[in-house]
Amino acid sequence: MLLLLAGCRQATKAPSVEPLVKEKADGNVTVRLIVENPDVTLDDDVVLRVEAECPEGVNVELPDLKHDVFDVFELDASKSMERKLTAQSTMLFSRVYGLEPLEKGEAKIDSFIIKVTENGETREIETPEISLTIKPGEELGEGLAEDELELMAIRSPWQKGWILWSAGGVVVLAIASLLVWRHRSREKAVAEVRKSPLETALAALDQLEKDDLVAKGELKEYYGRVSSILREYVEGRYGLQAPERTTEEFMEDLRRDSGTLSKEQKSLLEKFLMHCDLVKFAKFEPSADEVRATFESCKDFFVAA
Repeated sequence: MLLLLAGCRQATKAPSVEPLVKEKADGNVTVRLIVENPDVTLDDDVVLRVEAECPEGVNVELPDLKHDVFDVFELDASKSMERKLTAQSTMLFSRVYGLEPLEKGEAKIDSFIIKVTENGETREIETPEISLTIKPGEELGEGLAEDELELMAIRSPWQKGWILWSAGGVVVLAIASLLVWRHRSREKAVAEVRKSPLETALAALDQLEKDDLVAKGELKEYYGRVSSILREYVEGRYGLQAPERTTEEFMEDLRRDSGTLSKEQKSLLEKFLMHCDLVKFAKFEPSADEVRATFESCKDFFVAA
């Protein structure tokens, strides 16, 4: 270990690499493809974020690419689609994919289709392509100085054998550690993807509380996010298409439903969503107690459902 430490040199900190962004505008919808880590090697997954920004009332469907292969990439994991209201009062749809590179060199993320529904009509938007250079992974022996190589050449046979055995052990440990790390990373990604609707909703509420939008005076965005969290929970838990509907359309669907939700649940949902709409669209300013009551009633609905 002392010999290994003696041979270590202080690594130069690699400069941070800006994400690679490709953007395409189609009418009132802007599509962005963002590669968070463009300086990628064969040892890493490419993190691809797909975003679509549009006005409220427009619905975007980001594809579930479980069985697709992008050129020399294979889909390793993906998160469920997220929706949120931005500070500019637009809707931002996003989804994150993990792509495993299969070989080094020039690589391409092919275009794919995003579906947009507006005023009852659906159209398709083809995403732009992205080109990347996949670098080789770490290899043993890289970066040895000339004097270090000469020193290794003149050592006795016993010393050379000891060094080879030590180097072999280090390599085995490094490979084992890498395999364990990748396995745990993939398990974590799969666990995130497989979160229950309740876990997802409670985590979103917890994040909303940490963002402290009420203290910042951003009530419209706060109520927009509360409403989105509840709608996505209802869709995930009961299979009702809540996020894509206006409050009136959604409540009409609930009135026709004959057993998914109880009468009390339907009444609570209607009052909750109407209250959110008053803040979002009618410039109603709730008191601090009303804001807290809204948050707690949303949380109680999740736990009791």
